Amino acid sequence: MLDLIGYAPGPIISSLIKTLKPIYSYIGIAAFGFLALVMLVFSVVSLGSYRSIQQNVPEIIQDFLRSPSPKTRLALKKNLNELLVATSTKFQLNALGILSALKKTTKKHPKQSVLAVVAYYSIVYPGAVVVTMDILELVRPLVTPLLGVLGYLFGSLFGVGIVLLIFSFADFAYAAQDLRSPVWKAFGSSLLLSRLILEEFTIFDQLVFLLDDILWFSIFEWAYKGSIECPDHTTLSEIIEGSLSSQLGPSTVLFYRFQELYPLPQMKALVHMGTEASEFMKYRQPAAFIGINKDKCVLIAYVGRDDVRKMNLWTISPLITRNIVTKCRNAVLSIKPYESD
Repeated sequence: MLDLIGYAPGPIISSLIKTLKPIYSYIGIAAFGFLALVMLVFSVVSLGSYRSIQQNVPEIIQDFLRSPSPKTRLALKKNLNELLVATSTKFQLNALGILSALKKTTKKHPKQSVLAVVAYYSIVYPGAVVVTMDILELVRPLVTPLLGVLGYLFGSLFGVGIVLLIFSFADFAYAAQDLRSPVWKAFGSSLLLSRLILEEFTIFDQLVFLLDDILWFSIFEWAYKGSIECPDHTTLSEIIEGSLSSQLGPSTVLFYRFQELYPLPQMKALVHMGTEASEFMKYRQPAAFIGINKDKCVLIAYVGRDDVRKMNLWTISPLITRNIVTKCRNAVLSIKPYESD
């Protein structure tokens, strides 16, 4: 950075920088490793709900296949519902518990919270900035030739600042969406807001989410799509049933509403967390679809309301996934408004 601004510090400052830079580099790397580990744990647990359903469907569906009837279908739906509650609902409750506990702690211990933030921005955040600059230095020789006449941007602090601001402004658009989301309104705070803004000038969050995307893609490839804007449950059910029927043949599609995913014990746990968590989930109204063809699970979809209704979708085939995503986009873009569920 000093080379970019053409500043030559005195011997004392130069010695101090030489001493602190490797320390902050190690701190930054350790902080990134911690964030990546936390994201990895959440991703693996979330992936577990998909894996559990895929592995258990062949056994659970046997009674229904031997004797298809409303009674055996109801038993099939109940068994899969218990599996969803034990995996997906449990994961959501744990995540909400962490967010709720964090907000309660900052309210209950404001002084300690401020001290923690000061410690973070005086120790951890400089490490993130140092690592970000180190990464820019590493990629500069690779990127500069590709930029042609714009390559000079990486040769000055002003140019690097422009590059960082371009990426930050682009990312601020997504951050602004987060600030309007129900989860932020329920669990956000001024301390988290300060981190959200300042972290835009490092690449830690972007790298961590990139690793998360790589993990999901390495397991499901193009058969999985996340955060797909989708229509109301009735229209979505028609899209799913029609797509599976046309591409796989007659299939069984089971739909689970919020009340089924959050039965009484789970609702009590949710209410115990506080009004923020319970009101957030009541607004979000999570739902799920499971598609079964013969004795295989061929579709898992988790739906929830954020700023709009969105879905995380996995199917047995990238072609089916792409077909459902396309139909959902067409339905959302049509004049037909969302129907109440």
